[in-house]
Amino acid sequence: MQGYCGAPFESLSIGIDGATFLCSCEGWMTKSAGNILDYKSFKEFYSSPTVLEIQQTILDKTYSYCNLNSCGFNGNESSRPEPVNSPDKIFLTYDRSCQLQCPSCRDELINTVTSKAYQVNKHVEKLLYDVDKDICVNVTGSGDPFASKLFRDLIYKWSENPLSSYVKLELQTNGLMLQKCWPNINPSIVDIIRISFDAATKETYSKTRFPGNFDTLLENVSYIADQRKKYNFTLMADFVIQTDNYLEMADYIKICTDFGFDQIDFTVIQPWAMSQKVFKEKAVWQSDHIDYKKFISSLKSIDYNNYGLGWLVDGY
Repeated sequence: MQGYCGAPFESLSIGIDGATFLCSCEGWMTKSAGNILDYKSFKEFYSSPTVLEIQQTILDKTYSYCNLNSCGFNGNESSRPEPVNSPDKIFLTYDRSCQLQCPSCRDELINTVTSKAYQVNKHVEKLLYDVDKDICVNVTGSGDPFASKLFRDLIYKWSENPLSSYVKLELQTNGLMLQKCWPNINPSIVDIIRISFDAATKETYSKTRFPGNFDTLLENVSYIADQRKKYNFTLMADFVIQTDNYLEMADYIKICTDFGFDQIDFTVIQPWAMSQKVFKEKAVWQSDHIDYKKFISSLKSIDYNNYGLGWLVDGY
């Protein structure tokens, strides 16, 4: 491993009951950095022994608490990270409420929120009030920011009374409620809108984004693409690669390009809401999968390095 991953110095995920992880995805870390409720400031948090221990595994390049087979880090980042007093980006994932039941994320519909989540939410707001540098807050990779009443109310609240000029939002959503909710959002606090697709056709979308409607998705995407022209936020698209959709990667890229997306991202499915047997069936990116050669062929039909997927081909 030649370089350093900057995530444990830049990114902070705050998950269920306040558990923290020094990464953009808590599933890519095997050790929690502690509970955010135990700290009165980000400076105090980043001075804790556990945080420093995890960061040290990056500096000594052992990556002891990282799941490198999932995140795709290839070791090309070369600059040595410096100590920090606060993150550059925070991922709020302490409410999993969503109107969809995507197999890549869950095996049931979830639309409940705990009292602990509201406690964490209130505490995070207090911490953000005191920041003195630009911070992007992602809401949310754990569900949908608009299907979640907790997160939806938070976004509306910040729209009426922005926390500070330093705090901007990244709205990570399935996109199905964008047109309905956008009129209640202050565009000046939105830096990024990230929409999950996982398909390029109705048939596949009905499997990967159950029980979503593909036509509704495209209608909302068209609407928010027009809003982007007015307010100049960054528009991104997500696609979780799995057996059901890998043949549609090229078509997905075309759809996103036609809508004018600024960035198109791919990740691979993980065993977060399924048995190992089902995961092995869906993990077409693994070399022992029956359709692995077809997957590699499909991958080579797109500019895979441009989408950060070179690590899937390197060992082929």
